Amino acid sequence: MVKILFISFEFHPVQTTGNFRAANLVKYFGDEGIEPIVLCGEEASIIQYFRGGRINNNLLSDIPENCKVFRVPFDKPYKPASKYGQIKYYADPIHSFWKNNAFNKAVEIIGQNPDIKAIVVSMPPFSVGELALKVSKKFKIPLFLDLRDAWSNQGQFPFFTRVHYLMNLFKERALLRHATGIITVTNQLADIYLHSHKGIAKEKMKVVYNSFDRFDANSQPPVTLNRIAEDKKYIVGYIGAFYFSPEAELIKKTSWWKRSGFRKLFYYAVQEDWRYRSPYYFFKLMSLFFEKYPHFRKSLFFGHIGDTPTWLYDMAESFGVKENIISYGFVNKDELVNVVEEFSALLATTEKIPGNRSFCLPSKTFDYIKYGKPIFGLV
Repeated sequence: MVKILFISFEFHPVQTTGNFRAANLVKYFGDEGIEPIVLCGEEASIIQYFRGGRINNNLLSDIPENCKVFRVPFDKPYKPASKYGQIKYYADPIHSFWKNNAFNKAVEIIGQNPDIKAIVVSMPPFSVGELALKVSKKFKIPLFLDLRDAWSNQGQFPFFTRVHYLMNLFKERALLRHATGIITVTNQLADIYLHSHKGIAKEKMKVVYNSFDRFDANSQPPVTLNRIAEDKKYIVGYIGAFYFSPEAELIKKTSWWKRSGFRKLFYYAVQEDWRYRSPYYFFKLMSLFFEKYPHFRKSLFFGHIGDTPTWLYDMAESFGVKENIISYGFVNKDELVNVVEEFSALLATTEKIPGNRSFCLPSKTFDYIKYGKPIFGLV
């Protein structure tokens, strides 16, 4: 077996969005003759940083029994940044709060396992890459990147200033150039990184989609789309986060000189409309549908599994469909299939990128296929 050091701040048993890909990589490394030693955040630190996530000990069954996992807490008490406090961080604050303990533990692990042949780091949070780069250079061990999302070229939220954007671009370039190999979740995401950094060899890039869990979509039975009926609930469900902020979208559409205070300096590297990633257009569709067929108002519902943001109710209210929202709250992954049974269909959305294609295929898309429900896409 070839030993590697695998670094991911998010990891089981904390159920967050980013931990599933990292855990699945670890789950199947052994099949390829790889023995991973995992360095991740301590459970309380992960929950504190993401202001969410839950402990789900059932997830630990996915981790091979012989896999060593080192859970590292923050160096110092973590304080979430104030509204503009994050200006002091070039990217995310993880590196500032985690770097010392994590680096020392990485040094200790490699000291005890001098036969480690590679370091693999899964991001975001992207500042974890700086930690991995430092360890790789210190021990002259090849570094491999697993990039789940766009970094400097993301348009979901603004950078605090153009300087912050350039710092991220510089850090990103240094990391990509140093890496021996780079994994992304789609070909489109790989193209974004290659376009941003002309010197990166295309041969470095490999694509591993977000679902590689021994699942054969072709083995699924045909899916039947049932008609909506007046005497039965027809729930179109959505699982997980929306990655949408009404405030961020409003700022994006406002000229810089019309913004208040420090917001004048906000910088968007690319133009992306994340309203399409929200249920905005589905609510609009429901509203028009009820206008034409008011008797179906007691039949058609939107169901959300996850921590439902307050803006979702405001958005639904603006279309007059607030009473047609069903919030299921947080659900453990192993219990999802039972809740999804209540759904008649599942809603898929994607951000709009003018002049380009969407670069991320969320893991929930593959989960939707596994559940065998009709998928309703608004893209």
